[in-house]
Amino acid sequence: IRQQEQLYFSDFSPPRPELFDFHGVPMINIFTDDWDNIQNFKARPDDILIATYPKAGTTWVSYILDLLYFSDMGPDRQTTIPIHERVPFLEFCVPPIPSGTDLAEQLPTTPRLIKTHLPVQFVPKSFWEQDCRIIYVARNAKDNLVTGRTTSLCCRTNSLMRTTSTK
Repeated sequence: IRQQEQLYFSDFSPPRPELFDFHGVPMINIFTDDWDNIQNFKARPDDILIATYPKAGTTWVSYILDLLYFSDMGPDRQTTIPIHERVPFLEFCVPPIPSGTDLAEQLPTTPRLIKTHLPVQFVPKSFWEQDCRIIYVARNAKDNLVTGRTTSLCCRTNSLMRTTSTK
């Protein structure tokens, strides 16, 4: 962003989470605050883990799999239950919202669909021990970068609009 845009948006945007070194990987605290529960998560043999880099199609694949596995539950499932509850984000932890591990453990469906952005070395061992299916979604790195940047700018613009709107 040009310097003028940075100054203009900086007053209206929530601060970006700080990255810190977590066992050699840059991470943000909302992914590591529930670390013990993440590492002790008990996967089931029929669990399906959707593993992606951020902005690589995680939600898109979550919707597709949810429709493939649970379309027989009727259209109300898609319209009344948010996707983040149907396919919880394992490492997400922002109290008072239930953590991803809590949401995953409470899923009433079989198989459980769970998503993660964790690097492979941080995926709970139980997913490997239970021989779970893991769907890895990769995207062209350049496309991924552009989408991440565009999303970042859109979030700032939306934040600005909410802040300055008059009703």
